[in-house]
Amino acid sequence: MKTIKNQVAVEATIAERAWKAAFGSLMAAVAVCFPRRDSRMLGRAMTQGMLMELERRNCWTLAEALGHDGPHRLQHFLSRGAWNHDLARDRLAVWVAAELAYNEAVLIVDETGDEKSSTDCVGASHQYSGALGGVGLCQIAVHLTYASPHGHALIDRELYLPAAWAEDEERRLLRHVPDEVTFATKPQLAAAMLHRARQLTLPARWFTGDEVYGSLELRRTARTLGFDYALAVKADHRASTAAGRFSATERRRRCRPGPGCDDARATAPRATATTTGP
Repeated sequence: MKTIKNQVAVEATIAERAWKAAFGSLMAAVAVCFPRRDSRMLGRAMTQGMLMELERRNCWTLAEALGHDGPHRLQHFLSRGAWNHDLARDRLAVWVAAELAYNEAVLIVDETGDEKSSTDCVGASHQYSGALGGVGLCQIAVHLTYASPHGHALIDRELYLPAAWAEDEERRLLRHVPDEVTFATKPQLAAAMLHRARQLTLPARWFTGDEVYGSLELRRTARTLGFDYALAVKADHRASTAAGRFSATERRRRCRPGPGCDDARATAPRATATTTGP
């Protein structure tokens, strides 16, 4: 029994050292994004707090977990702190891709909703969110994940700004929404992140997402950037095949049960866009 406990203790020590080394490497990669030492240290502390096992994560709970007197330092860091978050995003993406490097890696796009109590938060409105299980008052963010056999991690994000928010000059001024931020569809936000991934020369071959991202425009972007893709499309999406032109639902109905087309798939309400389609 003592031998087993010793072995567990040794493994835990090795894992802790490996985690500290990886975390230190990541913080070193983004250090240049913080021009001041205090902002760099706050960034490090906040990242550590976000990785803690907390029931809820906000400036209040993080400050308490980190031993701060209150949330004010973290709130100031997020709202008015001097640091280059776009450069931090890019350096994080490069670091992740180096750790999980795989030439056949997959870039996965998806959105998630963050429930809000009022429309004062930028982009908050009553909209559908899978995370909430329906329509609710929330912010929507579109994320890009890097996935390989070695693991997966988020590498990019874009806040979805609904048209009503984008066109409301008073709310934009009150919430300090930059002038260059305008309305963009979720597929357009995904395209912007794909462009950044290619500019950073991340080792990845594939791109995938659900039917929200199966638009013709985004498929063309993926092809132009050299990504192979597997994107779901809506049930009424029509495509040409050797047998004729069918909607996704009709094509599934005609698909004979067998390898690659079983009964469950034949009745599925969505289909996958081909890597060579229009």
